[in-house]
Formats: sequence, structure tokens, C-alpha cells
Amino acid sequence: MAIAFSCEHCGAKLRVKDEKAGLAGKCPKCSKRICVPDADDPFGQLGGLSDLSEGEAYSSDDVPEPSPTAPKRPRRRRRRTPRDFLSLTIPVWLVTIGMAVMLITHLMMTAATFHQLGLLKRVQNGEDIDQPTLDASDLYIGGPAIFYFLAFLGTGICWMVWKHRANRNAHTLSDQHLEYTPGWSIGCYFVPFANLVWPYAAMNEIWYASNPKGNGAALVGWWWGLWVLSGVIGRVQSRMSFQSETVEDFIRDDQFTLFTAPLDIAVIAVACLLVWRIRNLQHTAAGL
Repeated sequence: MAIAFSCEHCGAKLRVKDEKAGLAGKCPKCSKRICVPDADDPFGQLGGLSDLSEGEAYSSDDVPEPSPTAPKRPRRRRRRTPRDFLSLTIPVWLVTIGMAVMLITHLMMTAATFHQLGLLKRVQNGEDIDQPTLDASDLYIGGPAIFYFLAFLGTGICWMVWKHRANRNAHTLSDQHLEYTPGWSIGCYFVPFANLVWPYAAMNEIWYASNPKGNGAALVGWWWGLWVLSGVIGRVQSRMSFQSETVEDFIRDDQFTLFTAPLDIAVIAVACLLVWRIRNLQHTAAGL
């Protein structure tokens, strides 16, 4: 025995088996959701479709069983950003740009040093090199060195702004007492001897406040170790250059500069990576 009824949306005449009474599906004509009426009400329409599952389109001979309603996936709530949180995006980009300028000028100085080393070796071998050529070689090194120094100062200022903000955010994000205040995290760079340890401790504190699990904290150690090593070598190199008088001394200075150039590049790269990692950790912790 079959049930005959009409689609309430398009008026199409439909016929299904009587055991499908009360089941829901889609009209084969208009694909709208409808419900099969009871057998004793062959042309009626049942209400309350909002709580029925949406089945597949069916023919006039068959109506599929309603599929069980799939449980809704709980909506993930976005963490509310703390009121005192400061964005690190602009300071990080300024630091990155400054370090990019430092890297470019450093590569220019390295290339000029390599060229000058070749000239000095020619002089050492007895070849006569005119003075304008030697002066131009010094200019090739001195010009980029000035831009490197200016970029270093500008990047240092941006670095201080970034670290001050990062430390403030660390106090906002962490429920633990932090030893270093935002101002002291900057001031510790200017304390003789203590500045070999305290800046690292302040940065390490920022890292763990931004990432309580401490994943990747070794990056802070690499950054500070390379920075201290580069500073020590730089001082040794400066003392050597002030005492240089002969061609052999100048050749030694240039060779030492080329030998330590990869270390300076590594310091810039690791420092740039560090500021971005802390920025991303803090923004994630704040729900940004």
C-alpha cells in the first residue's frame, strides 16, 4: 500500500510506501525538505520540520531513513586580549629592517676587505700600487662602515623599545613574580660586568613568561652566547688594528676580519629570529 501526497513547496504529486510515514527527505522536483504524512492523512502535510534531519533527495518510490543529527563541534572561543598588552609588530619590523641594513653593509665591508687584502698582498710581493688605489680601497671599507654604525645605533634603539614592551607584556601574561621590570631589563645593558649576565637573565625571563613550557629556550642562550663572543672578538680586533704599522700587520687584520665575518652574520640572524619568536609567542598567548 502506498501513501500519495503533494509537496508543500512545489505542489508535485508524490507516492511512497506506507512504511515511510513520518520520515523526512528532499523533494525530487524542488529539492526542498519535506515530511511524509501519516497514512490516514494522505494529502496532509506535517509541521515541525525544524527538528528533523535533512535526508537525501528521494524518488516517488522510496524515502531514505533520516540520518542522525551530527553533534555540533564546539566553537572555539577566542582568548580575550589582556587590557595592558602591547603589540610588538611595529618594533619587531623596525628591528628587522635595521638588522637587514646591518647585514647588507656588513657584506659590503667584507667584500671590500677581501679586495683590500689582495692589494696588500701585491704590495707585500713588491708590486708598486699607486696611492689613489690604496685610498679608494680604504674608502670602500669606510663608507659602508659608517652606514653600519648608524644602522647599529638605530637598531639598538628599536631593540630597547621592543624589549621594554616585551617585558611589560611578560608581566601582563604571567601570574608569577618577575624579577626584572621593563626599565631594568633595558638598564642592565649599561652596568659594567653585570651586563655579561643580566641581559640574558632578563631575556630568559621574558621567554618563559611568554611560553611557560619553555619550548625553544635554547635560542636565548645561542643569541647571548654569540653576542658576547662577538663583542670579545671585536675588542681584540680593535686593539690589534690600533697597533698595526706594517703591511704584514694590515694583512693580519684583514685576515682576522674575514675569519670572524660569519660570526657577526650569525649574531644578526639569531637576534632577528629571537625577536620574531618572542613576538609570536606573546601574541598567541594574548589571543591575537
